[in-house]
Amino acid sequence: MRIVIDASVAVKWVLDEAESQAAVALRDQELLAPALWLAEAANALWRKARAGEITAVEASACLSELRKAPVASLSMEPYLEPALELAVQMGHPVYDCIYLALALQHRTHVVTADRRFVSAASTGAHAGVVRLLTAQIAEEIEVTEPIERALEEIKFGADGLVPAIAQQHDTGEVLMMAWMNRDAVRASLSEGRACYWSRSRAELWRKGETSGQVQYLRELRLDCDGDALLLLVDQTGVACHTGRRSCFFRAWRNTSWAVIAEPQVSPEILYPKRG
Repeated sequence: MRIVIDASVAVKWVLDEAESQAAVALRDQELLAPALWLAEAANALWRKARAGEITAVEASACLSELRKAPVASLSMEPYLEPALELAVQMGHPVYDCIYLALALQHRTHVVTADRRFVSAASTGAHAGVVRLLTAQIAEEIEVTEPIERALEEIKFGADGLVPAIAQQHDTGEVLMMAWMNRDAVRASLSEGRACYWSRSRAELWRKGETSGQVQYLRELRLDCDGDALLLLVDQTGVACHTGRRSCFFRAWRNTSWAVIAEPQVSPEILYPKRG
C-alpha cells in the first residue's frame, strides 16, 4: 500500500519516541515523500542535539540511518504550484502542503505525527487525506483508501456539496433529495447507512438518527458527469419529514399541484419536541 510520510514520522525510526513502533510498522508499506523530507528530518535531529537530548555524533548516526530508509524521495518541483494553492486555502505553511499535494497526486494519504498539520487539513475538500500516526493507522488506511479514491471521482460544487437522490432499492420508488459533502459520502460508505449534509444546520445528519427512519445503503451510484449521486437504499418507515413515504408527494395535475400521498405517521411522533 502506498503512503506519503513526513519527517515527523521518519525521525521516529531512529529515535525512541511516542509512536515509534507505529512508525516502524509503516516501513512495510510503499513509502513516498518529497525530497524535502530528509532535510526536515536533519533539522529535527539538530533541534534534538541543540536541546541536549542527543549528541552531535548520535545525530549524525541517525541521519546516516535515515539515508538508507525505504522511502522513495521525489522531486518537489511538480508539487510546488499545487502546494502553494493548498497553503493559501488552508492557511498553513507550504512545506507541509507539498506532502499533501504529493498524496493527492498519487491518490493516497499523508501520515504525520504533527497534530497541527492534521488539524489544518481536517476540513475542506481534502479532509481525511492527512492522517495522524497511530498504532492502527496502516489498517485504517487500508480500509478507507478505496473510499478516498471514490471521492476523487465526485465533482463537488464550489460549496463542497453534491446533490443526492435516495431511491428504494427494490421498488425504484424515489424517496427524497438531499445534499452530501465529502464527509457525508465518506460516512455513508463506511457505515452502510445514508448520511447527508444539512445546509440549514451546517452539520452532518444521519438519516433516521432522530426519527428512527433509517436508510440502509445498498448501493451508491455516480452519474455520467460525476456531479450527482444516486443512493439505492432500504428505507425504514418513511423518508419525508412530513410523515410521508416519499418527499415527492405533490404532482401537477391539470392546472394545480395535487397531493397524491397522505402522511403515514405524524411528524410530532417522528420528531417529538424536547423538554
